[in-house]
Amino acid sequence: MKNTGSKTRVLKLICPVFIIVFLIFSSIFIAQATCAEKSTFKLISPAFKYGDRIPSKYTCDDVDVSPPLVWENPPAKTSYFTLLVNDPDAPVGNWIHWNVTFIPGNFRKLEEGVPTSSQLPSGIKQGKNTWGTVGYRGPCPPGGTHRYFFTIKAFDRGGHELGEAVLMGRYR
Repeated sequence: MKNTGSKTRVLKLICPVFIIVFLIFSSIFIAQATCAEKSTFKLISPAFKYGDRIPSKYTCDDVDVSPPLVWENPPAKTSYFTLLVNDPDAPVGNWIHWNVTFIPGNFRKLEEGVPTSSQLPSGIKQGKNTWGTVGYRGPCPPGGTHRYFFTIKAFDRGGHELGEAVLMGRYR
């Protein structure tokens, strides 16, 4: 009988410990899965890699057309995307080079040379950049090497941000 009583006490102590350990590992696994899902959303360009020099074709030193952009693995329930290209190294502060909104959620790329009009097919809209013009204006730093951040954000139907992906290029 004493043996049964001590087994019961041991089980009463061990069971909560196992439950706590299980809950901790379950939480870690779920958190890692969620982080992994968010981190798979990425933005790339066939024209340059993250941190590389942006080819002059996409700058004021050449034809100044928008580079091709491709995004992969956006968050589930994405209704639309926005894209912003900015230069935080500009002498006057953050300089906006491109502002694109309402890119449909089923889109996965923007081709090279997007036209510079405020309304594009499929409901895509382009806003004004810091120059006050509509559409893409490429890198044109007054001196030194600047960083250019291409940031795409995913939104649901209610306008809630679901995630973002960033591509950074340099010029000069």
